[in-house]
Amino acid sequence: MKLALSTSCFAGLDSGPDQMIGLLDDLCIRHVEIEYRINAAQFHSLVFELKRAGVNVTSLHNYCPFPALIPGRAPSGDYFRLSSPDREERSLAVQWTTRTLEQAHELEAGVVVLHTGAVDMPVDRDLIEWMVSNRTEHPEKFNQWRTQQLDHREQSRGPILDSLLLCLDRLIPIAEKYGIRLGIENRYHLHELPSLEEMHTILLEFRGAPVGYWHDAGHAHMLELLGIYDTGQWLSQLGESLCGIHLHDAVGSSDHLPPGDGEIDFTSLTPFVKTEIPLVMELAPGTDSAGITRGAAAAKSLFDLPSANDED
Repeated sequence: MKLALSTSCFAGLDSGPDQMIGLLDDLCIRHVEIEYRINAAQFHSLVFELKRAGVNVTSLHNYCPFPALIPGRAPSGDYFRLSSPDREERSLAVQWTTRTLEQAHELEAGVVVLHTGAVDMPVDRDLIEWMVSNRTEHPEKFNQWRTQQLDHREQSRGPILDSLLLCLDRLIPIAEKYGIRLGIENRYHLHELPSLEEMHTILLEFRGAPVGYWHDAGHAHMLELLGIYDTGQWLSQLGESLCGIHLHDAVGSSDHLPPGDGEIDFTSLTPFVKTEIPLVMELAPGTDSAGITRGAAAAKSLFDLPSANDED
């Protein structure tokens, strides 16, 4: 099993690649996922240092490096939406996802992790957090709000899902050419794609293609808090298509914590961690070295991983 560290925890810090590689050495981790907060200059510098240090890249998180084409728009896995109803945005999404696939090929990374967009609907993050925190004290209000959200999503999702399928259809031949899997990630908010049912639709539509399910433990936990799915449903139904895992903990709606620092029961992950897929610890930007070290130790203990991750 490959325990990898996402570059997410280093986002926004002044530390350069040498500090990151020093920490990887201390943790005996020889695998990383490069994610979307890395710009082109940082990307090429980081890749050079990773190669020199003999650190493997298991996966890239689209878009990587991020395009930085729109002033004021922050780096994001949804920088361009693959499910956008706007043809020009979809074209840009395919173009820049192709660039990520090319970079993954150069780095011999096996998977590109994709966000797949969302239904256009109002998102009040403070209200969502209140609903999650007060769902047991105000069940009627919570259930009414959730029903309204799901009804809106259902009424609006048709063209959004169709747009996503169109983009994936264009990307699959490129992924096949480079021998890379498209890892479609379960998301945090209920308006985001894909739902569990939509993931089934995608896998059925592209059966036999290099498209798989990328499981995010924190996102699955959030959707369980929202009463949408039990955490284990994702893996029990999609485990055969699993191509990677984002590992992080959560307390309530606050996620991307070091494993062991939150309330997630990782039991359902155990059978899948034994397979040959990337297990990527994806921690919040700015997580300190003590938190990263603590999380890595917990991950190795939780899943009985070797203390020295040098199986390759």
